[in-house]
Amino acid sequence: MVDSRTASPASLTARRLTVLAWAALLSMAASCAPGSSLDDAPNEQSEDLQESLTAAEKEPRYERIRDALRTRGVKKSGYLFAGIANSETGLVMCWSEATWACKGPVSADCGGGPVIAGSGDGPCSLKEGGLGLFQFDAGTFNQTLAAYGSDVLTIDGQMGHAVDYVVGMVRDSIYTTNAETDAKALAWLDAFDPSDPVLRDQWIKTVVRYYNGCQPNWSCWGPRTQTYTEGLNLAISEPGGLAFWTANDLAPLEVYWARQANGRYELRALAPSNVASVEYRVDGFEIGSATKADGSNFPDSYEFTSEKNGRLFEVIGLDASDTPVARGIGSIDVTSGTAVYIKQMGAALYEIGLERAPAGAASIEVRADGFLLTDSVSGKSRSTRLAVRSTFSQLGQRTFTVRSFNADGSLRGTLTRKLTLE
Repeated sequence: MVDSRTASPASLTARRLTVLAWAALLSMAASCAPGSSLDDAPNEQSEDLQESLTAAEKEPRYERIRDALRTRGVKKSGYLFAGIANSETGLVMCWSEATWACKGPVSADCGGGPVIAGSGDGPCSLKEGGLGLFQFDAGTFNQTLAAYGSDVLTIDGQMGHAVDYVVGMVRDSIYTTNAETDAKALAWLDAFDPSDPVLRDQWIKTVVRYYNGCQPNWSCWGPRTQTYTEGLNLAISEPGGLAFWTANDLAPLEVYWARQANGRYELRALAPSNVASVEYRVDGFEIGSATKADGSNFPDSYEFTSEKNGRLFEVIGLDASDTPVARGIGSIDVTSGTAVYIKQMGAALYEIGLERAPAGAASIEVRADGFLLTDSVSGKSRSTRLAVRSTFSQLGQRTFTVRSFNADGSLRGTLTRKLTLE
């Protein structure tokens, strides 16, 4: 369980949700301290994990995890994350899938019912268990929501927080090599080879120590190593092997939107010829769809009910059999004032610019993680078209700083956005 209250953000199994019953969790409470013995403690086994969801029931969840991770730069190794979720909750997200657990706050992903909550922190009435697939925990339910945001109650939100945590975990781990920065850690994850015994050893040790919180000299080390190894093996084997995690590697498409005077957004996409329809999504929620019969650029429109900056915009392209074959992403500021946009234009090609810029803004510069970009359209780093287009050799999460300038060259303002490029 990810627990933001401890020096190692993951607490011990005695304090996280497992597939064991409450009485079993109580019996483990004293077993995780250094020098204690787990000989008489219940053992977490994959057979317990399958009591809530069968392999067939888990496959759509595996698909959801795979697709959510792809939007965050993890293209091929989603099984590493699914392995953690297997070990934490058996891939359970909603209380209705495991009614022996505690009830968490309600979630749209659970049909308006509660998410699953851990019972290892005490009686359910205390509302202190970890929440959802990955058991995020910052204290009480309210404290967890305050720490992570309400999106932790959705599968896509859980995936986003899991990526942030796991990237940092791999980066800081004493067991991993060539993963000393966020970008290197993300590359380490996506280049993971489960047949490599050295990488497997590095990963399992990292998870047990930094996610679960068990130390190598504690008696919990062996059992936890087995638990997370089993969870990883299930994540690879159950949905059909490694081919599942690399299937439907989606082609890039160009995304577009424009806010109208009435506040409604016009949505468009330029897609490969095999795309028959598209779905428009913002922060994981579908906001529209269109078919090629509606127009070659798949026209649709949508009006948001609240303003918010830096929202994840996605366009999923489907072929005639409704199979995803293409994807484009961006960052959209839903606001009537000046907005920053990041729009995918092609393979690793993105444009960053200002929408509804103030009249005095004459040019902009864009830096990605501090590196000044050159606009491929104008050939200049300071763009008078208020946009910078660039092909990126380094994908994954990037931080964009947009500086606007007046006509005399003086700095007008600075805005910052983040997006995980793919």
